[in-house]
Amino acid sequence: MDLRCRFSPRARARARGLASAALGAAFLVVGSASAQPTGPDVVPGATREIARNTARGVMTALVAGLRPEDKRRLVGVYVAFDESLTDVSALAACDDDGDYVVTVSDGLLGLLGTVSEARATDETFGTHKQADYAALVSTSQPGHVRLLPPPAGFFDASQARAPAKVALTAARFREGVGEVIAHELTRLVDGDLVCPNPTATHEHGDDLWTREERDHALAVARKLYAPLRTLSADGAATARLLDAGMTEQGGLAWLSFLERLERPPGDATWTYLELHHDPAVRVEVVRAAADQWRKIHAAAGPAKDPRTLSPPMTGDR
Repeated sequence: MDLRCRFSPRARARARGLASAALGAAFLVVGSASAQPTGPDVVPGATREIARNTARGVMTALVAGLRPEDKRRLVGVYVAFDESLTDVSALAACDDDGDYVVTVSDGLLGLLGTVSEARATDETFGTHKQADYAALVSTSQPGHVRLLPPPAGFFDASQARAPAKVALTAARFREGVGEVIAHELTRLVDGDLVCPNPTATHEHGDDLWTREERDHALAVARKLYAPLRTLSADGAATARLLDAGMTEQGGLAWLSFLERLERPPGDATWTYLELHHDPAVRVEVVRAAADQWRKIHAAAGPAKDPRTLSPPMTGDR
């Protein structure tokens, strides 16, 4: 079974047209995610906190760039974490207090950490680790269990410690998390979901997503997440990400990894893939949106172009 829903050439052309711009705010700097092992089996502990803190910082940067009226309407919007290590998920939701929230699973953050390290290794050393890891997950990942980490020796030890590669892994991870969160935040900004009681303050424990909240949010999301809406949100989210000083490269690495998956992992489809259709078309939309953003901002000069803030992605996709 192929993970990707299929679009006609006409639908693909329409998808490209949906990739247009929005504006936003400040440049975000985070510590290296590669300072700790990045495999999904080590998400608990220090690596999990690095990943979660990156997500919180990205959300702060993206919210800072919202229009004043959107900040007022989405007051208190925050990122919460689903502790599942077996599901890859992210969605826009209302919490049980009626606040706006973007939820991300630890399973997604762990997988994105490995994808980012693989992509950074490919870019730095001309390898094909991202494709190799996608093949591993496609052929060997059992269902309903923790995601497979790369096998021993998958990453060369000397390459893994190279400063350029370590820095690039951190950048690609931040950008990938940025793409995931910007997409869901865009759905909230555009009014796909209206929460009844947004407040600026949160109760203790709001950062963790309960099973009951997850089940309710997923039931709502299954009614709202249509393929073409996913693509239009990608266009606006890409512009929002670039305005916040990041590039689209980490997001493209994430989407191209998903595109390479040839069948559902094990006997289960990840929630993320259930709700966010056709990563191949999403890659096209993100690229088109980034190109359009750069045309609009060309007069600002190269110093304000996010391509100057992190090396360009090379290799296959």
